[in-house]
Amino acid sequence: MDTKNCPRCQTIKPMSEFYKNVRRKDGLSCYCKACQKEEHAKRSFDPAPVTHLACSTCKANKPVSQFNLRRMSKTGYTASCKACLAIGVSRRDFVVTEDLKKKVCGRCKKEQPINQFCKNKGSADGLNFHCKVCIKETALKRKYAMTADVYWNLFDQQKGKCAICGVHEKTLGNRSDRPKVLAVDHCHESGEIRGLLCGKCNMGIGLLGDTLQDLINAVRYLEKEKGSGRSNSQTRTRVNGMAKASTSRRGR
Repeated sequence: MDTKNCPRCQTIKPMSEFYKNVRRKDGLSCYCKACQKEEHAKRSFDPAPVTHLACSTCKANKPVSQFNLRRMSKTGYTASCKACLAIGVSRRDFVVTEDLKKKVCGRCKKEQPINQFCKNKGSADGLNFHCKVCIKETALKRKYAMTADVYWNLFDQQKGKCAICGVHEKTLGNRSDRPKVLAVDHCHESGEIRGLLCGKCNMGIGLLGDTLQDLINAVRYLEKEKGSGRSNSQTRTRVNGMAKASTSRRGR
């Protein structure tokens, strides 16, 4: 019987225990049915049995019918009422106040400098509710079922460099509020973590089908082109000539 390993519960199960997914190479979803049902049960919620709430923007006490539903909220409703949301209060361009030096993370409850928080226009202080470390840990657990300790152990083993091209994380193009980091490379069939790669290498092996044969064919193609003795400009001229010839043949 054909089996597959679920990366979340780390259990080898029959193919019948996985939902179909035409977007994946094996035609099955990454996680088993039991894990997906468990995750769906965690996300399902019932609004809290309250009749009135205080709007965080206008500070008025209003009935719950004046608030939108929000799954991630403790009360099950948005913090601002529908009227405040309608006039675009939550979409204002907030800026970080100059007197704000530190902030308490809503998840780890630790007071940290403001450079440890990403910008968030929907927040009153212009910063995200959770620090960068907590956001990264949540993303790693949700996407790859791994902890931050496993990630940083791989990072130290690779000395902060991409496992393929060797470029260091510090040399990657960064934005001021959310710097780029090495991506987690995993096997799409088994879910096993293989290492950390830069964005270009991770995307490159993904576009080549994540198969060893396609990568070998690409290496052979580059070696053949290098052995021909043609320069890059000569190669581009040759490719452009082939394209023009093909266009002229179609126009006949």
